[in-house]
Amino acid sequence: MSQNTIKEIVQEMESNLGGIGVKAENLDVISNELNYLRQDVDKAMEEHGGDYMYLGFYMNEVHNKIKLLDDYLNLTLNSLEGDLNRTQDKYKKIFELLVQKQ
Repeated sequence: MSQNTIKEIVQEMESNLGGIGVKAENLDVISNELNYLRQDVDKAMEEHGGDYMYLGFYMNEVHNKIKLLDDYLNLTLNSLEGDLNRTQDKYKKIFELLVQKQ
């Protein structure tokens, strides 16, 4: 593999890492907002004792969906963080190989 090819791969990985990082930050913001919404709905459910006439018949379904989305989003964030860490490790190894060749 030529030096130029390795450099191109490293540059591409660096660009990809930046994209992954931005996506991870965006998902974190979404997760926080969804968690706040979940807490608000939990509080409303507690305060009104499950009075679906007050909350509206559909609120139970909305509540279940919010919990499901919150759980799924947290699993996705954890997985993305692992992918990001592995990619960063590979990037560092390639970078070290490039430095050693110079």
